[in-house]
Amino acid sequence: MIIPIFNEEKTIGDVIKIVGSWPMQPEIVVVDDGSTDGSDLFVKLKQNHGKGWALAQGIKESGGEVLMFLDGDIVGLTHKDLEKLIAPILNNRVDMVLGAVRFLRFKLLGPVPAISGVRVVLRKNVDSHFETMKTTGYGVEMLLNKIHANLRVMTVDLPTVYIVDKLKKQSIGVALTSYIKEWEEVGKQILAGWKT
Repeated sequence: MIIPIFNEEKTIGDVIKIVGSWPMQPEIVVVDDGSTDGSDLFVKLKQNHGKGWALAQGIKESGGEVLMFLDGDIVGLTHKDLEKLIAPILNNRVDMVLGAVRFLRFKLLGPVPAISGVRVVLRKNVDSHFETMKTTGYGVEMLLNKIHANLRVMTVDLPTVYIVDKLKKQSIGVALTSYIKEWEEVGKQILAGWKT
């Protein structure tokens, strides 16, 4: 279980509580990507490097062959959701599972599943992409999709899981800057995919 966080002190405790009480007893690696809000946990990066770097660091620190990625700013997660995410991988039906979550603010479908930070992958498919992941920032989800382009992928609906809107966590200026950076990094990965 790899959970990259950046200033998620309001939500990360509940995420850890759910995954920590899950009967499957997963290894939990929380990578704090330079938070300044007090959410100092586990693997602490001294400065913010971006989501791709944090995920790569989490993979490096973890020992599992099945890797579940969760965002630190989700709410409503249950053991049933975790089971829905991991079952297709454990049953050898797919190589990657994407979790379709929603935005808390609007109660609408959140990021299209293709850019969901909630997913399960197999280490063997991502290990050789470790260095590239570190440079992608928020575009890491697009890179993971590219890695799995010719593999078996499934999306599972997680109707009770919501992403906390950046506007609820940050000032308007900081949230807008963060959204712009996120979409620039996603866009770079989309363009890189078209060029190959």
